[in-house]
Amino acid sequence: MYDDFNRQDFSKLCSKYGLPENKPIRNFSTGMKAKMRVLTALSHNAKLIIMDEPTAGMDVEARNEILDILRSYLEEREDSSVLITSHIASDLEGLCDDIYLIHQGKIILHEDADVILSDYGVLKVD
Repeated sequence: MYDDFNRQDFSKLCSKYGLPENKPIRNFSTGMKAKMRVLTALSHNAKLIIMDEPTAGMDVEARNEILDILRSYLEEREDSSVLITSHIASDLEGLCDDIYLIHQGKIILHEDADVILSDYGVLKVD
């Protein structure tokens, strides 16, 4: 079905990132399942990977591991891109070049990530 899926690359990535080979997927933790989905996507040698909230429902450590995997992939494959959605702004800061803020289907902000980090702030109040 997926002609470009590279089983050998997938096996290497699973080994590199600590996914067990002989454990049934139904027994994987939420973080392990998320990692497997990301590694599966990366094993297609795609120029563009679209991910909808790949870190949703994960603890900070598991989220950081997924983001590190994506960063490594993008560093190794400079000709590839990842389009990612997230409600967690901190997930995007160290990963994205451009950030779009969309509200009710309309782009209300488009800026380089570096500009957002240097020129904008977040105010949290109770």
